[in-house]
Amino acid sequence: MMMNLTTARVLRLVLAAAFLGAGIMEHEPIAWLAGIILGAQALFNVSCSGQACTGGMNHNGSTDVQEATCDEVH
Repeated sequence: MMMNLTTARVLRLVLAAAFLGAGIMEHEPIAWLAGIILGAQALFNVSCSGQACTGGMNHNGSTDVQEATCDEVH
């Protein structure tokens, strides 16, 4: 489950521990919820839903930027 630890997963795990610690110390249910969500994302490698985190990919899978051409109509 914790294979292929990336920077994002480690950051989520650290934030989850911080939020859970704050939730325990201050008795804050929102901190508990944030810690549980971030912890689950880190443990199960769940990230953004759908295509929200794809970055700069085109529909054909390439990252090349193509020059747009326009023709003047008179």
